Amino acid sequence: MASAASYMCLPDAERIPEMGPAERATGKIVLDVPAKTGTLIYAPGFVDQAWEWKL
Repeated sequence: MASAASYMCLPDAERIPEMGPAERATGKIVLDVPAKTGTLIYAPGFVDQAWEWKL
């Protein structure tokens, strides 16, 4: 998922590449959310995992 606002925030070398099954990557992500404080939790329904970031 990406937005126009978040896409241009990082140079190509720092973005996490497109990934396939069982691949691992290291990189940066940009969270394009209106909140400046709190916690963002991303928990897609199709996997039994969630990711959490402090804002």
